[in-house]
Amino acid sequence: MKEANKKIDTSEIIEIVENATIIYTEGKRAIFEAIFVTEEGEIIFGQIVKVEKTDYCRSAGSIDCHEIFIEWGGIPKDNINHIEGGIKKKVFRK
Repeated sequence: MKEANKKIDTSEIIEIVENATIIYTEGKRAIFEAIFVTEEGEIIFGQIVKVEKTDYCRSAGSIDCHEIFIEWGGIPKDNINHIEGGIKKKVFRK
């Protein structure tokens, strides 16, 4: 069956650090669910959202799952001493 109104996915794949701790220059610490460090060194924090979509060509029981990074805000890199811990993961960014 052809889908006439199928959307083209224009998202990119990025590498984030999940459940990492940011150590600020004044010594305070904060744990973030997801952190994305850009090529320019900017630190963007956000949330990972799982999006499920059913492939109607197969049985209704088979589901493909994708994770998307949703940006919440940023932290100036001058305020950060370093980032520690966390798990590197590849996700989609829209």
